[in-house]
Amino acid sequence: MTLNQDLSFIENQSRLRILLILTGFAFQEQWKVDSGKTHYLKDLLPPGTALFSDSPDFKALFGREPGLYSVTVHESCSSSLDMAWELIRQNRMNPGDSVLCLRQTRGRGRMGRKWLSAKGNIMAAWMIPYPESGPSDSLLSLIMGLTLRRSMLNLGLSMSIKWPNDLIYENRKVGGVLIEEKNNKLVAGIGLNLVFCPDINTMGEPCFTAPGHLGGYFAGISPVQCWANLVYLANFWYADILCNFSLIDFIREINSNLWLLGENICIESNGQIIEGFLTGIGDKGELLVKHFKGIARVTSGSIIKHQKSD
Repeated sequence: MTLNQDLSFIENQSRLRILLILTGFAFQEQWKVDSGKTHYLKDLLPPGTALFSDSPDFKALFGREPGLYSVTVHESCSSSLDMAWELIRQNRMNPGDSVLCLRQTRGRGRMGRKWLSAKGNIMAAWMIPYPESGPSDSLLSLIMGLTLRRSMLNLGLSMSIKWPNDLIYENRKVGGVLIEEKNNKLVAGIGLNLVFCPDINTMGEPCFTAPGHLGGYFAGISPVQCWANLVYLANFWYADILCNFSLIDFIREINSNLWLLGENICIESNGQIIEGFLTGIGDKGELLVKHFKGIARVTSGSIIKHQKSD
C-alpha cells in the first residue's frame, strides 16, 4: 500500500470512532482484565475492521498479518517498557507486539524524568522494526510522532508534534514517546492522557508545556480498546512512512504539523540557552532555530518557553 493508493483504507478507519462509541460499552464490560493476559489484536478490534495484511510494504517490514500481533495487558506494573523488555528477553515479543499497563508505579520519560499518569490513560510499550537506514534518535522520535499523529487523525483528533517527542492537543501536552534500544531491538514507550493529566503545580519537576488530556473524547471506551485501535493504525503508518516517504516529504509533513513553528522560542541544550525563531527541522531531525548568529542546529534539548511573534 502506498499513501496515494490507500484513500479508501483511511476513509474506512475514520469510521473507527463511531464503531468504538457504539461497541465501547459492551467491550468495556467484557474486559475484566487478568494480569499478564495476552490477546490477539484481531480479537480486540471492532467487528468489521478491515485488516491491511496484503500490503507488500507491511509484510516486508513486519512479516506477519496485523491481526496476529499480541497485546499483553497488565493491571499494574513498574512500567510498560520494563514489561516489554522482560518479554523480549524471554523471546515472547516480536515487532508489532505491545504491552499495555493499566497502572504504572515507575513510568519514565526523557532524560530520566518521571512519567506521571493514572488508571484510565494509555501507558503502553510497542516493539517496532529496526529501520535499515538507522535514523538518528531525533529523526526516529519524529517518525513515531508522525505515526501517532496520523493514527489519531484517523480516530478524529488532530494533534501537533512538539520536538522531539511530544503530542500537543489544544496547546497542551497530552502524550509523549520514549524510544529505547537494546541489542538492535527497538521499543517505543507511549503515554497518552485520555482522562487524566497531572497538576502542573504538583509535578515536582520543571514543566514548560502545560499538561492536558483528551477529556471525554473517548468516554465510555476502555484503554484496552483505545490502544488496540491506535496500535493497529500505528503499525500501518509506521510501515508506510518508512517504506514510502522520501526524506523531503517527511520533513515537509513534520514542519506543517510542528508545534510553535514560526514562533520565538527558548531552548535549553547541553547547558546552554538558545533563543530564536523556530524555522523547522533538518534532515537529521535536528531543530532549526534562527538567531542573531545565524541558524542553530539543535540535536538535543528541551523547549523551555516561547513568546508569540507579533
